[in-house]
Amino acid sequence: EAPHRMTIVVCSDNMKKAQWFVQEGLKEVTGLLDVVLLDQDRAVCLAAMSMCRGGHILSNSSLSFWGAYLDTDQPNTPTFIHSSLFDDHPKSMIPYRQWKVVQ
Repeated sequence: EAPHRMTIVVCSDNMKKAQWFVQEGLKEVTGLLDVVLLDQDRAVCLAAMSMCRGGHILSNSSLSFWGAYLDTDQPNTPTFIHSSLFDDHPKSMIPYRQWKVVQ
């Protein structure tokens, strides 16, 4: 739950899937969110992710991991990792105990 209106930045190399996620996955809370689909190259997405100040929700992606890790507010920024990240990456790569693994 968000205590106030927030902006969600979605970076993806699959914009069709990202658009579906925004339309279907966030439809119950769309009135509380401003959503930006960032269809840029990886360097731009990485820089944008590292500047997010409200927190991070990571997909099964090392790019999203580095975007959150490079946030200068870490380890104090809330960060949530989907458990599928560990299908391809070791759990030992989690840099801060404050990062939470979710299903």
